[in-house]
Amino acid sequence: MRIDEWLSHAQKQIMAAGIVATPQDAILEARYLLRRFLQCPQSYIFAHIDATIDAAQLQRLDEWLAQRCNGMPLAYLCGRIEFYGQEFIVSNNVLIPRPDSETLLELAQSYFPDKNAELNILELAAGSGALGLSMLKIYQNAHLLMGDISPAACDVMRQNTKLMGFDARTTIIQSDWLADIAPDNKAKKRDCIIINPPYIRRDDIADLSASVRAYEPHLALDGGADGLDCYRILNTELPPFCNAQTILVMEIGAGQQSDVMAVMDNFTFRHGKQDLAGVMRALSFIISP
Repeated sequence: MRIDEWLSHAQKQIMAAGIVATPQDAILEARYLLRRFLQCPQSYIFAHIDATIDAAQLQRLDEWLAQRCNGMPLAYLCGRIEFYGQEFIVSNNVLIPRPDSETLLELAQSYFPDKNAELNILELAAGSGALGLSMLKIYQNAHLLMGDISPAACDVMRQNTKLMGFDARTTIIQSDWLADIAPDNKAKKRDCIIINPPYIRRDDIADLSASVRAYEPHLALDGGADGLDCYRILNTELPPFCNAQTILVMEIGAGQQSDVMAVMDNFTFRHGKQDLAGVMRALSFIISP
């Protein structure tokens, strides 16, 4: 089968599965899937549109297509996702970083305009490490401590740290929030703490899209009965890691601003920032005096 023939076939399959709404989106998905499979730039596909896909490749490619049509997110299928201009490794042991979360990076940067600042940064519930590692890319003299309760997530963090060449500036820990952080790391006050905690109400997980509900780790989604369990823990455990200048930036779900602000009573609210859809997505705090 030629590349153009497979793309036409894949476009029809993706449309029939209801993965996307338009034929234009379906062909874009098909091209992306093929590009990732062949590990080539899109220009190669256009330049070799009549090239033949050999039988062994075709079998594996069709397996990828079937998995995508069954709802597997492209990021998990391909093992990569772009976030804030950088490619990250992902697996189904971590949440897929989304553009909404880039709002946290923009809010954090508003407090630290000097890109040469020697910041000490902490990321918790880090998953792939996309937020913390993006901060290291922005702040070339910064150092990062990041952790997650999942050992598999920590493995993904290590892969991304190596991919970006930030091993010397990064410490990775497996920890249930802050419980397992070593004394020498506890002694360091952080300039910036950035967190995307689980905030979905437990009963609402069943209403999430099938691709999220079936494939993304519930440990990283489930915020308890009211979606606020993790904020309660952070409100209690974070103060020893903060001084008067520490900026805490956290992601929240739609409509959670007032509830999160009420829970975080050891901190003083500073600013909020909406995502591109106009949803309040990121809140910043400082430790209360």
